[in-house]
Amino acid sequence: MSEIYQFEEFALDPKKRTLTWDDSPVHLTPKTFDILLFLVRNPNRVVSKQELMKAVWPDTHVEEGNLTFNVSVLRKTLAECAPDNQLIVTLARQGYQFTADVTAADGRTPPPSTSSKTPQPLVTGAEETRWRRWLIVGALSVITLLAAYLGWQRSRTATPGGSETRLAVLPCRNLTGDATQEYLADGITEELISRLAQLDPQKLSVIALTSVMGYKQPRPRLEEIGRDLGVQRVLESSIRSSAGRLRITVQLIDVTNQSHLWSSDYDYRAGEILELEDAVARAVARQIQLGLAPNQQRGSERSRTVAPQAIDAYLRGHYLFEHPTKDNLDQAVGYFEQSITLDSAYALAWVGLSHARRRQAEYGVIPYEDGYRQAREAADRALVLDPDLGPGYANLAWIQINHDWDWDGAHTSAERALSLNPGDAETVSIVAFLSAILGRYDEALTAAQRAVALDPLDPGVHEGLGQIYLALNRSRDAIPSYRTALQLSRDSSVFQAELGLAYLSAGRASDALREIEKEPSPPWRLRGEALANYQLGRRREADSILAELTAQQQAHAAYQIAEVHAFRGETDQAFQWLERAYAQRDGGVPSTRMDPLLNNLRSDPRYNAFLAKVRLPQ
Repeated sequence: MSEIYQFEEFALDPKKRTLTWDDSPVHLTPKTFDILLFLVRNPNRVVSKQELMKAVWPDTHVEEGNLTFNVSVLRKTLAECAPDNQLIVTLARQGYQFTADVTAADGRTPPPSTSSKTPQPLVTGAEETRWRRWLIVGALSVITLLAAYLGWQRSRTATPGGSETRLAVLPCRNLTGDATQEYLADGITEELISRLAQLDPQKLSVIALTSVMGYKQPRPRLEEIGRDLGVQRVLESSIRSSAGRLRITVQLIDVTNQSHLWSSDYDYRAGEILELEDAVARAVARQIQLGLAPNQQRGSERSRTVAPQAIDAYLRGHYLFEHPTKDNLDQAVGYFEQSITLDSAYALAWVGLSHARRRQAEYGVIPYEDGYRQAREAADRALVLDPDLGPGYANLAWIQINHDWDWDGAHTSAERALSLNPGDAETVSIVAFLSAILGRYDEALTAAQRAVALDPLDPGVHEGLGQIYLALNRSRDAIPSYRTALQLSRDSSVFQAELGLAYLSAGRASDALREIEKEPSPPWRLRGEALANYQLGRRREADSILAELTAQQQAHAAYQIAEVHAFRGETDQAFQWLERAYAQRDGGVPSTRMDPLLNNLRSDPRYNAFLAKVRLPQ
């Protein structure tokens, strides 16, 4: 019988690593799950902080503040489901006590552990961080070899029924002693993930970059990473330098028994990445034929024509792009343009330039329409140069969704991107969002859940899943999705307000207001406070906050103002502000069809007329 612990209305399954409340899933981060599991196995006993830290972070030194933070997150998560029960009590200078009565699935009470017993190793989770999302070209031959080998190895070890292998590509270690080479190490990591994700996603699932980069420092034990991310294999790599040459070491490891399935070292001089590709391609030609799809083989052929200096300029621009201050974006544009000057046929540099111009426009660094015009021109040029460039189609789909409002074009681009990179979490997330916009909620939910599986530590994919749950009127499922996004994010902006909206949809206006008041972004906080106070019957406060939102944010938040009026049943004002949002090219307009705050408008003929104006299906 599977060991399942029950307390209150909760059920905790250690084998599946799941927690449910009244049969609904409760989302926990890996560390909060491990803390809860240890406490549940030791009910009504005082557990010291040192004992708990040793159980949750075995063989790893962590500050006590990490434990305090995770216990606080766990308390809040449990309180969302059982607000009247204080399940975890802090005892001053002693530790914590789990106060609920716990029974196992067979009805017995789990025997409490004693402090003298050695805690069972649990899972070390990844520290939350956002890292680069798009393809970087670097160390192309090693990547080609690895993709070929893994495809070949997978074909040899495939299990009956097509069971899926899950792989985590760990951050490449920069062992050169030169901090300026960090961008190359990160580029190798991202390119490995991108190439391997192009293999058959039904048989190989590659964890996305966002969820692995938190393992950069310190590096926990492999079995912990395996449990944390649910993977059977990990790929490790490193770069070293000696006498003007770089050595790349790559090894594939089975997590379950720590066995090394494959490893190899490659030496090359700086700037000779392409020559290295030729040497490796000759050495593993048979495996390449077995492991790579036709578009990957064509991509390898094209990559030989790229000037090494152009690759280097692209890498530097991409590194700056992922730290988007105004100065960094300006410098990133300069590097991308330099890359294009060095090799005008380098398609990926055009994609980078498109990303940078789009972000400059969204941040107000350059005029909005001019920035998107330049972004679109660069995106189109990239795909003329390389019709099989998956990130190029994903980038184009994003422009078509958020600026052009060209749903047919976006669908074509997104489907093409997905066919080229079926295991890429970013692409899968775009497909989920577009499907939801068009009202294809079953497709949207499937894609959003797939994105979470591919990138479990990225707050954005949990947010996207929460949005789809709200559109489906499943607020009870949306709450834990938004809660997880908030826990994983360094910046609570927007996530805090969206969590409040989920509570509001569930009829918990007081809880909604409590969360919304923590939102740091003024337009989202004011919108939420206006909604929650109105729902609580505080009409004077709601009117005052709506007036403040209108006075301060009308140039940038017309759609949010329309949402508030619609929620209040003020349809004339709502449609007036929707028209202003349309004229301003407000980023909220694409969500008109899926937005639950607009439910009061749906029976009005002007609603379908507005959908037709935006070219959304009715």
